[in-house]
Amino acid sequence: MLEEVKVLRNKAERVNKKRQLIGKLAESAPNLAGYLARCDEPQLWAERLSQLPQVWAWAQGTAWLDDFLKADIESLERHAKRLEEEIRNDLAELASVKAWQFCFARMQEQHRRHLMSWQQSMKKLGKGTGKYAYTHRKNAQRHLNKCRDAVPAWIMPLHRVYETVDAGAGIFDVIIVDEASQCGPEGLPLLYLGKRVLVVGDDKQISPEAVGVNREQVQQLMRNYLYDFDHADSFDVESSLFDHGRIRFSNRISLREHFRCMPEIIQFSNDLCYRTDPLIPLRQYPPDRLEPLKVTAIQNGYREGTGNRVINRPEADAIVDAIKKCCMDDRYQGMTMGVIVLQGEAQAYHIEEKLLQKIGAEEMENRRLICGNPYSFQGDERDIIFLSMVAAPNERIGAMTKESDQRRFNVAASRARDQMWLFHSVSVNHLSEQCFRRRLLEHFLNPISHISQALGENAEELRIKAFQANRMVEKAPHPFDSWFEVDVALQIAGNGFRVVPQYEFAGKRIDLVIQGTKSQLAVECDGDFWHGADAYTADMERQRKLERCGWRFFRIRESRYYADQEKSLEPLWSLLEQMGIQ
Repeated sequence: MLEEVKVLRNKAERVNKKRQLIGKLAESAPNLAGYLARCDEPQLWAERLSQLPQVWAWAQGTAWLDDFLKADIESLERHAKRLEEEIRNDLAELASVKAWQFCFARMQEQHRRHLMSWQQSMKKLGKGTGKYAYTHRKNAQRHLNKCRDAVPAWIMPLHRVYETVDAGAGIFDVIIVDEASQCGPEGLPLLYLGKRVLVVGDDKQISPEAVGVNREQVQQLMRNYLYDFDHADSFDVESSLFDHGRIRFSNRISLREHFRCMPEIIQFSNDLCYRTDPLIPLRQYPPDRLEPLKVTAIQNGYREGTGNRVINRPEADAIVDAIKKCCMDDRYQGMTMGVIVLQGEAQAYHIEEKLLQKIGAEEMENRRLICGNPYSFQGDERDIIFLSMVAAPNERIGAMTKESDQRRFNVAASRARDQMWLFHSVSVNHLSEQCFRRRLLEHFLNPISHISQALGENAEELRIKAFQANRMVEKAPHPFDSWFEVDVALQIAGNGFRVVPQYEFAGKRIDLVIQGTKSQLAVECDGDFWHGADAYTADMERQRKLERCGWRFFRIRESRYYADQEKSLEPLWSLLEQMGIQ
């Protein structure tokens, strides 16, 4: 009897202890406490409790991940972008204030007086053709030299420099010459006026041609006066200041980033002139972009006239009609336009006259619409450019193969920002294989585009590799950096989107790029392995640089993706639909 009482008392103590422990457990894990309180399978729960540390760790990780994924990342990203914009604006304002502060700190009262007098003298000088132009020019020179040290930077055309500066050796610390490839012998004094000279230009674009100049007289002058000059032959009238810079300056820097044209447009110039150092187009696809290249064949086109007076009336009529339609199209609202003729000059005047009749001078002014040859657009650009080939099969078509022709075609085909039209009356068979006209026409008929790129490997083979691979041992197949990228790329490609892995752009790589006919989206796959704050900062800086070039990014975190693959990509599908990528 006493033994039974002792056993019952021990059971009662264990039950009370169990209840106390369950009560404490209920404070932190009420569900588990409830299961244990109602336990009717002791052996099963004994096995489960033996794994409690691992299960508890998993539950903690899952709970943390759920809370982490509930964070409003989009709001945080928008807030971060607003802060970045505020920082940029503050930096710009600070730079402006410090620049003006530096300028005014140098300026004394006598400087201010001479600066105002210089301004008044230049106003009186006007076009420089008046009776007292010489007096006003000399007064301007005198006042400018008195206040030159007080102004940190002067920006003026070449003729204005010579009109207003009292020449002297090294009177400027630095002279920067833009479009130096167009600057002929008249630019040589700049090398005397500056202590240091920065020459900016492109020898693949239009250079001085000195039309109508007697070359024999020039050669005679060179023999008479430049016989003791080093590289005397470089002082020909056709040599540009950029040519002199190439000879005399060894520290040449090639700029390869191209900000103006859409990739399909600048591709022609890359193939024509920059094969060894191709230009990297930094402009990317905006929403609902215009078709970059449009070609129109004129079936009844014919050429009349000779030399610079050749015209092609049917081509001109077609161009005028196309411009009129574009001006009425909402897609072209606010866009600037230009017409470039690829042979002679008369065609440009003819088109301009018809445009004045069809759309009027006010519309042409609003569109900054001018008509000319490639020389008219050197250093300039327009949103839309219309090219007139002029040549027609009713007259003999000479082949354009000279270096000067190459430079003109390079300029003509790289002035358009968004869209370039080509109107032609000849077919490829009418043109010589070496003629630049043919190369331009072939580019329009068969443009090279990044859109043609595919996933790289066969998607089904890649899917099998991803399924069968031992990911603890095997690395992701080239060109992917991780299996995470492979999984994401396969899922995106499985939904019918064109994916390019490890897309190279401006010397940087993007994990995945989803390409459509009108736009493309950069996808960054953020792995869970933490590479450190420095790596993260560098990655974000890279993204900001690419965003300034027009890229749009979508970031996928590995933890979010593998927690719920379908749900993690729902925002991506919405963004692709919004951008018109199908």
